[in-house]
Amino acid sequence: MTALSFHTSSSLSVDQQRCNASKLGRAAGSQSLETLQQALEGWTAADLDNLPGKNPLHMAAWQGCIENVIHLVEHVGCNVNSISAAEFSYGKTPIFFAATKCRNDVVLYLLEQGACVTIVNNKGQSVRSIASSHLLPHVIERICHYEQLQGQWTNYRKTHSDSLEYGDLDPRFLERPLRENDIVTEHAVNPTTKQSRQGSFLRKNPHLVVKPKTTTNNRKPRRKPPSNALSAEEANQVSDTWTRVLETLKRIDILFKNDDASALEMLQQDIMMILQLSDKQKGSWIPEAAQRLQTVGTAFTRIAEYLTSLSVRGNVSKRERALLTKLVAEMLGTRRNESVLEVTTSSKDSSHHSQALQALILDRREELDVILANESIARFQLSTPGIDDGVLHLPEPPYWVDTLSEELLLLEEVLLHCRLTAIDTEWYNRSDGTIHVATLQIAIPGHERPWVLDLLKESLEFQQRSKDLVQHILFDPSRLILGFAMGNDLPKLELWLGTELPRNTCLDIQMLHGGDQLKGLARIVQLYSKCELSKKEQCSSWSDRPLSDAQMEYAGLDAAILPALMAEWLRQ
Repeated sequence: MTALSFHTSSSLSVDQQRCNASKLGRAAGSQSLETLQQALEGWTAADLDNLPGKNPLHMAAWQGCIENVIHLVEHVGCNVNSISAAEFSYGKTPIFFAATKCRNDVVLYLLEQGACVTIVNNKGQSVRSIASSHLLPHVIERICHYEQLQGQWTNYRKTHSDSLEYGDLDPRFLERPLRENDIVTEHAVNPTTKQSRQGSFLRKNPHLVVKPKTTTNNRKPRRKPPSNALSAEEANQVSDTWTRVLETLKRIDILFKNDDASALEMLQQDIMMILQLSDKQKGSWIPEAAQRLQTVGTAFTRIAEYLTSLSVRGNVSKRERALLTKLVAEMLGTRRNESVLEVTTSSKDSSHHSQALQALILDRREELDVILANESIARFQLSTPGIDDGVLHLPEPPYWVDTLSEELLLLEEVLLHCRLTAIDTEWYNRSDGTIHVATLQIAIPGHERPWVLDLLKESLEFQQRSKDLVQHILFDPSRLILGFAMGNDLPKLELWLGTELPRNTCLDIQMLHGGDQLKGLARIVQLYSKCELSKKEQCSSWSDRPLSDAQMEYAGLDAAILPALMAEWLRQ
């Protein structure tokens, strides 16, 4: 822990303390670690924790400055459970402030550092109840897990209540009877979004409204509320289109994997029709639209990612782009300029991400040229006498790994020495409608046979070994990861692992071949080969065991083809 020069706040006047605390708060909430370090000079961790109102760690967590949060916790020694004593934030710890502003990465970090989640603040909210409408599903699961581990609760609503009403209440600690107009979910009573919070506090607490004095002379005439500009026929058209869109979005991952261009084009047309007609109403329709989209079984961050990709296409008008951006922001409960950062692909749009990929490739170009020197589509164009099915095949069948076998040991050994790894997954639908990974495919340049790992194997030892292997692959900053439509695969792997995965060394082949319209894997293969990539096994049952030979080849080929596509792209 870095030692700070001893200069306690007790030696300062009240005004000096407030002035310095304000400077510290601004520095902690900045995106500059250097600025924070300069502001911290002369302060001890204990003094920082005991500052009135929001202390620096509260501010850093609130603003989502993960680098500053780490510095304050690990180098300065600030308490991750320091309590705010501010009037409207009493009982809030740093993790509350992070959850309130949708800071998934900060929340996960604070949990690892021992943040307490068994606290009810003076509003009647818990970390879990706030998280229910502010954070990603796998982060909420981690919070629930830590609740069970920590057990004992502290309820500041009982001891320091301000007697006002709020949203995001924890139903387990609700101090009043439920009302007819309450919205109750598994984790919260009246969960909120950024839009729904606007004006909500005063509506719940009308006695706090200060009405300005008016006279007959200065009273302005009331504006008439905007009329609905849609005809009955248009209103019915919007309703019918919404039904189609919501049903189609439930299958969005399958449409992309199957490269169903006609269905995706129809979906885009329907969404644009909804935007154009809804925009005619002149009313606030975006919050309702966001709520509709959040009801779809598909993870809403996946839908937000898709909407974001639409906003950068050449055939989208400036107004449509603005409406899509607002809609994504509303779905994710963030400011407009932050909204896309919450999308699981961690990219603003396909063209921006494509530029980021190309910058990463440029930085590692020489290394890639060496690694991929012998990779090409040609090695999958097998020529068997008497058989010419026009389809790509693996030269050798993949390894099937479902035990602590020699094949797993070989994979672990190979991974120690490789600097580029291709991954892909296959999924299945559970009875509750949720999608989970069934297999993980791994291909490594220079090795003929890919590996197919059984992620449904019940052996705890094998599951842990597999999770350790995946984290070894994805958390290695020196390793490049090849994937396809990784916005689909990574969230499902995160759900299986129970932790968030980095994306900074991931090369998404789909994004690399981006543009106005994202292409499916089969269409990208057609750019470099006359043979097709068969998708016959795409919709087969991936939870069945054993997998068929056709399923094994399909799964293995989807990973093995990626280094070849990368090599072909580089040659162009």
